Amino acid sequence: MWWNVTIRETLVRVVAVEAEDAYTAKDAVRSRYRAGKIVLEADDFSDVEMEAEKAGEPVPRPFSI
Repeated sequence: MWWNVTIRETLVRVVAVEAEDAYTAKDAVRSRYRAGKIVLEADDFSDVEMEAEKAGEPVPRPFSI
């Protein structure tokens, strides 16, 4: 029987920023993130979740155990 297993990793980093309000703080961090100046890496790993569902046919990267 084939199963599709979804792996979902969560990366978390807290960035301290001085700003007038929460909106401005988030906007400043969002801009730096989109510009590639903040890049989450393996050290920012927080959690992993896995879900399995029956599959009729294998999808993207099948392998047998």
